[in-house]
Amino acid sequence: MLFGEIIKMAWSSLGANKLRSVLTMLGITIGVFSVISVMTAIGALQYSIENGISFLGSNIFQFAKYPANVSVNGDAQEKFRNRHNVSYKEALHYYRLMEGEAREICLKCFGYEIKGQAVYNGVKTTPSLQLVGTNRSFLTANAYTLGYGRNLTDEDVDLSRRVIVVGKIIEKRLFPHETPIGKVVRVSGHIYTIVGVLAEKGTAFGQSQDDIVIMPITRFFEDYGEAQRLAQERVC
Repeated sequence: MLFGEIIKMAWSSLGANKLRSVLTMLGITIGVFSVISVMTAIGALQYSIENGISFLGSNIFQFAKYPANVSVNGDAQEKFRNRHNVSYKEALHYYRLMEGEAREICLKCFGYEIKGQAVYNGVKTTPSLQLVGTNRSFLTANAYTLGYGRNLTDEDVDLSRRVIVVGKIIEKRLFPHETPIGKVVRVSGHIYTIVGVLAEKGTAFGQSQDDIVIMPITRFFEDYGEAQRLAQERVC
């Protein structure tokens, strides 16, 4: 049978059964687009999850009372409250034990209950900034990149200096037309000098990672209190 005759027979069959042909083609089309849509959704979900957990960094061991992605003020408090508290003194002890064994050792303490708000020349950020007391290893252990300026140093921690490194959102809000480096701002009632700005990182699970203020952990404890605060330690 010639190929041309096969084509004619196919067209004749389609013409004689128009409704069945249309329904068959519609079913095939829907099936193909459904597969494409599902694969696209899976790819987008995978990217979202991978991007969302990027804040955890890579090759990291973390010591903390609460999981890295759980707020101590959330429902998880009941689940994890019986775990042993990690004091700053204990964190320093582990820090000394791991010196020479780990490439970076990050000590940090989050001020979840603090109304974090930065003010400069009468302009204010939203009162939802994340305040973190930490050391120079915070950027590496939490997959942040320094945009410009400088990072915290060991000397900043030793001397409890009033210096901070801020996220991109703070720079955009308070310093849209000038550099924030060297500027003095008020954060939650305390005065600090900005020494560095973090590169934009985006969101993780719908929450911005750029509305953050990091300061020497010793300064954090002096300004906001050390009692009942939990230290965290990341080793990489």
